[in-house]
Amino acid sequence: MTKGAAATAVMFLVALAVCADGQTPAVAPDQAYRFIDTGNMSTVAEKVIEAGNEGYGVLLVARCPSRSHAGAILKRDGAGARTYRVVHTRRYATFVTELNEAGSQSFRLVPAAMEAFNAGNGDNRVAVLARQSNGARFTYSTVKGDDDGAKALTEASKRGVKLVAVLGDQFIFEEIQGASDIFVAAGEREYRIVTTAKTSSLEKEIQQAAAEGFRAIQSGLMRVVMEREPGSTTAPLDYRVIAMRRVITAERELQAAGAEGFRIVVVPECTPQEGLFVLHRAPGTSERWDYRVTTLKEETANDLLIRAEAEGYRVAVLFNDVVVFERPLTR
Repeated sequence: MTKGAAATAVMFLVALAVCADGQTPAVAPDQAYRFIDTGNMSTVAEKVIEAGNEGYGVLLVARCPSRSHAGAILKRDGAGARTYRVVHTRRYATFVTELNEAGSQSFRLVPAAMEAFNAGNGDNRVAVLARQSNGARFTYSTVKGDDDGAKALTEASKRGVKLVAVLGDQFIFEEIQGASDIFVAAGEREYRIVTTAKTSSLEKEIQQAAAEGFRAIQSGLMRVVMEREPGSTTAPLDYRVIAMRRVITAERELQAAGAEGFRIVVVPECTPQEGLFVLHRAPGTSERWDYRVTTLKEETANDLLIRAEAEGYRVAVLFNDVVVFERPLTR
C-alpha cells in the first residue's frame, strides 16, 4: 500500500472511531444515506417504502438477516420519489406468487435486494421491488436443483430471460413481458453450478471450473453459478474464497487479497457459522483493491457512509449490521 493510501486508511479508521463513540451530531432529516436496522421484517418493509417516498433508492438489502439485525442501506440519489413493494414470506410458493403479482403491476426486483435466511422462526424470504414508470410487466419463474438450474440457464440465455437470484437451491428468473420482439440473442452460453458442503472445497472447485473458462456470475447457499462463452479466448480468472467468522479477521484477509489484485465478485448466502466472499482477478492485472469492514448504527450511519464515499469507497456488501467497503487503489 502507498504512503498516501496508508494515511487515508488511518483517517478512515479515525472517522469510524468518531462515529462509534457517538461524537457526531444527530443526522438531519434530509441525510444522504439511510440505514435501516431492525429484526422485524414488517418494520423493514414500512421503512423502505417510507424512504422511497422521500427519494431514497435501495442500494443493498442485508445478507444473513437475524432476529436482531435485518435491514437495508438506501441513498438519496436525486431521482425523486419512487414506489417500493417488499415481499416477505416463509413459504416459497407464496413468495414466487407474490413476486408475480407485483410484477404484473410494473414492480421489478431491485438488484441485490433478494435474500433467504433463517431467523430462528423458520426459513424466510424477502425481496424489494420498485415500480417502473414505463408500465413494463415482469414475470418471475423458479427452477429447483442444480442440474435443472443449469439447463434452465442455457435456455434462458437463448430467450432473454435473466437469472436474478439463487435462494438456496432455487434459481429465480425474470422476464420482461412483451420484450421478446426487441431482444437480441447474445449466443448460447454454457453453465456450471459449483456446489459443496465445505468452504475449503468451494475454492478448489471454482478454480477447476475457471481453468476451463467459466466465470462466476451469481451465488446461493454454498453454490456458485458459473458461465462460459463458447469459443472465448480470454485468459481464465483466478479465484479466492474468504470466510468471515470475525470482522477483524475478514478485513485482514480481504485487505491481503485486494493487495494481490483480487476483487469481490459474488457473495453466497451465509451458513450458520460464517459469511463467504468469492473474489476474482485477471492474470497479470495491475489493479489493487482496498477493503474496510465495520459495524453500522442507524444514528451514525449517514455520517460514516458520507465519509467513506468522500474517501473513494463504495458499499460492497452488507451483512446484518456489518458493512464491507471497497475502493480501487492507485499505485
